[in-house]
Amino acid sequence: MTFGILGGDRRQRELAELLSGSGYESVTFAVEGMIGEGLEKVLKADVLVLPLPLSLDGGNLNCKEVSLSLREIFSEVKPNCIVLAGNVREAEVVLAEEYGVRIHDYFAREELTVSNAAITADCAMQMGREIMELKGKKVLVLGFGRIGKFLCQRLKDEGAEVWLATRRMEDRAWSKGYGYQWRNIAALAEGAEEVDLIFNTVPAPVLSGRVLEKLRCSVIDLSSKKCIEEEYPLYLSARGLPGRMEPKAAAKAIQESIYEILREMGESV
Repeated sequence: MTFGILGGDRRQRELAELLSGSGYESVTFAVEGMIGEGLEKVLKADVLVLPLPLSLDGGNLNCKEVSLSLREIFSEVKPNCIVLAGNVREAEVVLAEEYGVRIHDYFAREELTVSNAAITADCAMQMGREIMELKGKKVLVLGFGRIGKFLCQRLKDEGAEVWLATRRMEDRAWSKGYGYQWRNIAALAEGAEEVDLIFNTVPAPVLSGRVLEKLRCSVIDLSSKKCIEEEYPLYLSARGLPGRMEPKAAAKAIQESIYEILREMGESV
């Protein structure tokens, strides 16, 4: 079985090395930091692994090295090729189907999203430690999804005073059970000046101008969409941390999910 690795960041490069180390032939093209063996050779592979996310604009491959449209790729995929990608939008699925290509979204699998959330939380903690000693500090986490849950627990283990802000009242009970201070995300202005550090996991502009006027701390934004609508000097975008800070661990998680998809399809891996 041959794997073609096309586009993406350092996770794709690490994935190619992991696959080669497992005894599979892997060919690459336009992976971050390297051109590789060429597009034609990659598209002849038995399994084509596209990046996470598949596209940043919905029309072109997520790729820094060259410009490739998704149409160009899908039109050249060989028959019976197994195509995998991460965080695929519905419009991209429809586009692929126009060319008879079925995309298997490896990021839709719970085991990978959980692993990715844990890695993201670890990376976020590293960023936080670079800013300050976290022990004893009041750290506000916005959102209580997968990343928020991991992050709150890690901060508590580090000795921080964890403040959790959400919209759902049921999170208030969970917050109390875990030993966190709960805040309504709609009323963040109250007590905002007391916070030493903020981690945002909510994909929305939840920090309004009224809140920002009171803040005196750094905001580390882990979401795919900015949590602020205006300029804030202590704002730090931290999107895509696994690919930037822990690409090998992230690639290993992707590899495991890909193997599971292939096994479910009857392939021997």
